[in-house]
Amino acid sequence: MQTLADRLKEARIKADKTQGDVADAAGIRQPTYQALEAGKTKKSAYLPEIAKFLGVDVDWLKNGTVKATPSKPRDGQPMMDVKFRGVEFWDGDTPLNEDEFEVPYYKDIELTGGCGSFEQHDDGRRRIKYGKTAAYSSGASQTQSICMTLVGDSMEDRISAGSMIAVDLSKRDIREGKIYAFRHGQLLRVKYLIPKPDGGLIIRSHNKAYEDEHINAEEVENDINMIGWVWNWSVLERW
Repeated sequence: MQTLADRLKEARIKADKTQGDVADAAGIRQPTYQALEAGKTKKSAYLPEIAKFLGVDVDWLKNGTVKATPSKPRDGQPMMDVKFRGVEFWDGDTPLNEDEFEVPYYKDIELTGGCGSFEQHDDGRRRIKYGKTAAYSSGASQTQSICMTLVGDSMEDRISAGSMIAVDLSKRDIREGKIYAFRHGQLLRVKYLIPKPDGGLIIRSHNKAYEDEHINAEEVENDINMIGWVWNWSVLERW
């Protein structure tokens, strides 16, 4: 039978988080979390925070039980109990709600999914609101994130040209499968980055029409300057 320690470890590994990540998110010391996962501590008042960060049900984490999920209606079936709120308008003077934070939006700085966009300048006075839960769930920093605009089609159909992207400046270590914003010489780019054993990198587009670019360790050292991890983007459907 699974213990709390087993469930903690299982959820953390599935979420691709370190013990330090979980401890930071829950607001506890890493040794405190390690004791939980090692089974030395059997309970904690911080399990709700840990469950939220790892994206699991807190009841399952505590005792292995899962709440019954109500059946969902078929796609397109009317849901009579759904009530829609009216649209709320806001501007730069609108105060933030408790569950919101804002990041600077450098609208005129464009990063490209193509061959590269030359660096531009923007004072970052525009602001974009995000829900704290979205950043918390993804592991993105609320204080070290900025927004910019993506141009070009090489990240289609995952990120559309013209999308606003959110970049976490605190996460510059390269993990395979993640999308990054970076400077390549004088160009600003958004791509998948894949580390090579020899210290080089593979620069990969999502659009298969673009071939992989292979750069050696010397080029990485001299020409690549990481901006951060792309953790969110808008999805646009044009009229």
